[in-house]
Amino acid sequence: MTTPKRPAAIINADMRLKTWRSKDGKHAGHFRPNGSAIFVGDESVFRRNPETWDNNAEDTPTLSARIFVGFNVGHVPTYNVDQLIEIVQAVRREQGHKPDSSFIAQKGLYTSKRDGSLVTEDGAQVVIINLAGDDMTTFRNEMMVLAETIAGQMQQEEVILEMQRDGMTTRTSGVRP
Repeated sequence: MTTPKRPAAIINADMRLKTWRSKDGKHAGHFRPNGSAIFVGDESVFRRNPETWDNNAEDTPTLSARIFVGFNVGHVPTYNVDQLIEIVQAVRREQGHKPDSSFIAQKGLYTSKRDGSLVTEDGAQVVIINLAGDDMTTFRNEMMVLAETIAGQMQQEEVILEMQRDGMTTRTSGVRP
């Protein structure tokens, strides 16, 4: 792979074997990338990276969380990203942390567990990086409380909490109010 001397960004790709199996066992498979990674495009688009800090990931893993939440209650659009931001700010401050987080607005499909109907709705991902350096158990517990609070205050059947270590998903959970 051709790499510029000081890349503007390093985009990690998980090149390991990936396997999957549905809960009912009817769907399973695997994928292993075949061949080496290559750089495609004009390297001149890269600028010097003005890096101001580094966690030295070899010594300290970066923990993060993503929470997927919809804005409908049933089929009725009810909430928005500004209301989600308010909830996240309040909970993170209650937890003794700065409310630093990112919000990715998206549209999604959700099959209701109550009645099986398909809901098309606006929603968001909340992305939080553990900049405070909490251990995995503490960070996960705080994210579980945040996800539960979001689900309750936004009247969701459930929200999805995805825990990550160095950008790799380590656990995915459905969280109810």
